[in-house]
Amino acid sequence: MVRLHLPASRSIRANRTWAWVATCAAVAFCAATPADAHGFGQRYELPLPLSLYLFGAAAVVALSFVVFGLFLRGSSDPRVGPQVDLLATAAGRVAGHPAIVLTLRLAALALFVVTVLAGLFGDQNPYRNIAPTLVWIIWWVGLAYVAAFVGDVWVLINPWRTVFDGAQWLYRRLGGHGELGDRLPYPESLGTWPACVLLLAFSWIELVYPNAASPAHIAWLAIAYSILTWTAMLAFGGDTWLRHGEVFSLVFGTLARFAPAEAQDGKLLLQPFGGGLLDSRPVTSSMMAFILLLLATVLYDGLIGTGEWALLEGALRESFPRSSGLALRSAGLVAMWLLFLGAYLGICAVMSRVATGRPRPLEVARSFALTLVPIAIGYHVAHYLVFLLVQGQYIIPLLSDPFGRGWDLFGTAGYRVDIAVAGARFAWYTAVGAIVTGHVFAVYLAHRRAIAVFSPIRVALATQVPLTALMVLYTFIGLSFTAEPIVESREAATPAAMSEAVAIPPRALLPEAQSGWLLPVGPDKSARARLTYKVLGSAFHDGTKTNAADILYAYAFAYRWGVPGRGDGAHYDPYIDAATAPLRRHLLGVRVAGVDAASKSFRVGDVDFVREILTVEVYLDVAPEAPEWSAVMAPPWSTLPWTVLVLMEEAVTRGWAAFSAISCAPRSSAPSLPILPLNSSATVIAPKRCRRR
Repeated sequence: MVRLHLPASRSIRANRTWAWVATCAAVAFCAATPADAHGFGQRYELPLPLSLYLFGAAAVVALSFVVFGLFLRGSSDPRVGPQVDLLATAAGRVAGHPAIVLTLRLAALALFVVTVLAGLFGDQNPYRNIAPTLVWIIWWVGLAYVAAFVGDVWVLINPWRTVFDGAQWLYRRLGGHGELGDRLPYPESLGTWPACVLLLAFSWIELVYPNAASPAHIAWLAIAYSILTWTAMLAFGGDTWLRHGEVFSLVFGTLARFAPAEAQDGKLLLQPFGGGLLDSRPVTSSMMAFILLLLATVLYDGLIGTGEWALLEGALRESFPRSSGLALRSAGLVAMWLLFLGAYLGICAVMSRVATGRPRPLEVARSFALTLVPIAIGYHVAHYLVFLLVQGQYIIPLLSDPFGRGWDLFGTAGYRVDIAVAGARFAWYTAVGAIVTGHVFAVYLAHRRAIAVFSPIRVALATQVPLTALMVLYTFIGLSFTAEPIVESREAATPAAMSEAVAIPPRALLPEAQSGWLLPVGPDKSARARLTYKVLGSAFHDGTKTNAADILYAYAFAYRWGVPGRGDGAHYDPYIDAATAPLRRHLLGVRVAGVDAASKSFRVGDVDFVREILTVEVYLDVAPEAPEWSAVMAPPWSTLPWTVLVLMEEAVTRGWAAFSAISCAPRSSAPSLPILPLNSSATVIAPKRCRRR
């Protein structure tokens, strides 16, 4: 079995081995072709009810247990048999040449340096800086797929290892003896717990931290992690820290155990998918916790995008008024990990009891931990593949202009992202296939491990019943999290027309500053972008349906209360000013183009359910190369009926209330003013109060 990192005496041989893996990965990416689909962001209307997909997927996982139990009774290693050494081929010998290896390592190091420099000195717009795209999309998402389906390329191109190896080479050239570093013995009791802590911190940055896409923040985090990694490598030795503490080596190395390429004794051998996860030796307790954390973070990413999480977060904020969304999401991340870890340990305790206590529950948990890796890979594909296919295209123009300075180094700066490469239908069926396949692989691997760990075969099969039940539950929950943004949530805006000059209809409306009067824009006006939104006219809390007046009045409200200038200051709120400044800066016109009351309506028996779809056109003075950012800048939906907004405005004008704490003014004689909520989820019965200044 391949270790995550090889000793220094085998580094050259390992480099030659994994140079071929890197070449295969490059060919795979270059050979990718775009899919014929629609831009992701719209709902996908399932041909069958969602519940059938959920129960069907869970049934497939349960049925796979029956099939494996009936037909796979032996404990033979599926990797036994003729093996092909890819490095023995002509192409493999070329790919493993030391010059090719060195070039790949230096190229990866150069990209790392460019990422840090771009974050520090480049344009801070994430769409014009290479750092966010290269780190979060190409590296974190794309390289994970390479590791899982090709091999562990990271062991070759790791820039921190490259720098340390270079320093080791220079140290010996200057007359040094022995290894650079390795000053302290690594405590075996620590295991991979340092990597667990670092993975938890990295996941928090990815999922919770509000400035994760800031180029400058990415650069400083990379610098801080580099200092930590090189310091630990000097203290404990390079290979020791790479095996225990360098979190990305453990992440990509763990995923690579599923890959068909296995480096062994200077050879690159082909094996069945998942063969590397059938290691007969149990993992450590810290490694088991690491695998559960890797699985939990992917599911947590899906959870926080659902409406159920929004409801839970709102309820927690009411129960704990001083808590913030950042604190709740941080606590939720840790709670998700502990929940997964507790559920898994509980199932393993049941398995041990079924086997009359031998082996013990913790030993069972460590023996079966690697069988969960295919589930993590399946969820990773379900959540991030469309993200990679669409957002990943930004790397093409950014390679020519990594700092956002207007360069065109490779002639690709003019490339425009094709958001239609993958859409909701593709995302849905990919998610279903990936999650089901990952769980079926996990059931297969668990069956193989059970035959090796338990005896007789009857006991081995009995122990798999609770573990399979847990995997069925994972399938149902994971697919539910993935489904909601695609098939359950309200329709999102999609760019319908993007060009350098779009004519604005003369009867399109634009609010007047301070008064908010909606006035026609007039003839011969043009915009740089037009976004067409499809808004489902659902009901507000009072039962009234969303109509054109609700949509248009929200724009008027932003201009009436967000623009200072009136002498009395009664119609101005600094909070609304700051929140609506991007909209007012770029909005050129808005028009309700029509209402569709047929396509989404349906009939049950003698009852007609009419659902209206409002088509809203928004015209913006925004460069068309950032459609995703444009789509969220001026959305046309309102969380309150326009009549409620009017009443709230009247209360604020009379000095009875305020829209925000910052707008509390001494004009009122009351000791405090109630703060009126501007979203429909807040309570109005017991409004918060701000002290009169």
